[in-house]
Amino acid sequence: MTDDERRAFANLILLCKPHHDLVDKRHPDRYSVERLVEWKSEREGSMGIERQNLSGIDEDALIDAILTAISAAPPQRTVVAELGLGYFGAQGLVEFPTATAKKFIGIEQYNNLGNQVLLLTVRNTGTLPAYWDGHMLYYRPCGIARAGDNYFPYDNPKLPHRLESGQSARWLYFLPEVINLVAFMRDRKLGIETLVAKVNLGSGESIDSSPLHVDCLPGGQSQSPDGVPS
Repeated sequence: MTDDERRAFANLILLCKPHHDLVDKRHPDRYSVERLVEWKSEREGSMGIERQNLSGIDEDALIDAILTAISAAPPQRTVVAELGLGYFGAQGLVEFPTATAKKFIGIEQYNNLGNQVLLLTVRNTGTLPAYWDGHMLYYRPCGIARAGDNYFPYDNPKLPHRLESGQSARWLYFLPEVINLVAFMRDRKLGIETLVAKVNLGSGESIDSSPLHVDCLPGGQSQSPDGVPS
């Protein structure tokens, strides 16, 4: 192929960076021309793009198409939420991957990091400002929900809380309280598999966080913040 043929849009397939490296650098022998053409045809065909429509496109036409699409798209309010696990103390927040958190949280050598916390992070990924009005923590599938006490009033945001585009805020739940409630419900044979935070926005919308499976929680401890027995 000539350079012009190689960089033509009809010869373009979009891949994320890890897969681009995999196909072009690490294992090019595993990905034949025929296989890549098949990927391209399947993906573009599912989006209603005909290959022959790309044969005459050039860079200027592509830029015009992108600008037209951007100008036609209205501003969007998009907010996402996720739950995490960690410690919070004088040194700040130490968060662990949820899949392995129980190996560290509650272990004596890590207790000097502070209070065990369930962390709710709310992030504005859209282009419009959003107001975080409130939230509830749901224990599913039994359906029990609790607002949760604000054990960290100086660190949790005052609600409603404004989130500009790209900003995030976090709410700290006292984790032993959550764990003890899970144990209480299990003792009474109530169905409890996941925790989900429902976040209410000033627009009237509500969003669910990513679910956190209760098997990721460490063992419960009947303590209040700063080690005061409950």
